[in-house]
Amino acid sequence: MGAAEPQGQRTADSRGSFQSYWLGRVEACMAELKVVLIEELGPMSQVILATVENGLLKPDREIGLSSGTKVRLTLELCDDALAETKQACDELDHLCDESPVESRGTRLTRDQLHQRR
Repeated sequence: MGAAEPQGQRTADSRGSFQSYWLGRVEACMAELKVVLIEELGPMSQVILATVENGLLKPDREIGLSSGTKVRLTLELCDDALAETKQACDELDHLCDESPVESRGTRLTRDQLHQRR
C-alpha cells in the first residue's frame, strides 16, 4: 500500500475530481435557472423579421411581449436587401469606370472648399 495522504491536503487527482464535481453542480444549477427564467420571462432572445413602415419597425409576426417591455435591438439588413445594395454599388462602380469625370479645372484647397477665414 502507498503512503497515506496528509490530512487537509489533496493530490492532483483528488483536486481534479473535486473541481469536476463542483463544475458539474454549477452547470446543473445554471441549467435549472435558465429553465425557470424562460418559464417566467419567456425566451430571452428572438430573431424576428420586420419591415420599416413610415419610420417604424413592424414585426412580421407576433413577438409575445407585453406593452411597455424594453428590448435591445440589433438591426441588420436581410440577405435580399444586402444583395440589392451590393448590385446597386456594383452598377455604380461600372458606370464610373465607363464614363469617368475629368474636369481638368483648378483644384480648390481645403480652406477654399470650406471657406475658412
